[in-house]
Amino acid sequence: TRFLGNASFRDKEYIYMSERDVDKSLIDENHFIATYLKDEKAYYLGDKKPSKDTVVQLNLYNELPNINYIVHSHCYAQNAPFTSIPVPCGALEEITEMMEVIKNDYRGDKNLDYYVINLKGHGCLILGKTLELMKQTKFITRHLPETL
Repeated sequence: TRFLGNASFRDKEYIYMSERDVDKSLIDENHFIATYLKDEKAYYLGDKKPSKDTVVQLNLYNELPNINYIVHSHCYAQNAPFTSIPVPCGALEEITEMMEVIKNDYRGDKNLDYYVINLKGHGCLILGKTLELMKQTKFITRHLPETL
């Protein structure tokens, strides 16, 4: 029931983040909020708040120019590398952890079209240039409680 943590996509002007605390089974185009990064701070338009992961995902879009979509799930992705430490939702350490996995498991290549990274004790992030690439991800259940 907690498969989807949040989702986002890039257009020419903004990154659209899913709305904070929205029932993901009811999410549609009206539940995405225009956001942007300026001077290392996250901003959003309107009165609805975006996901707690907004700052993390905005920074990942900034670091990875080919990525147009990000989905955060609370299950793991099959055969994907893991971050070295558990990091809670929205923690800035997640950016460092993600980039470290890209350095070690994706040969440091920031120009790929698809990345899948498991967040230790948390779930995973799927990052893709196209939605079709992202659909190839296979998921596995997180058995709780986890030994970290």
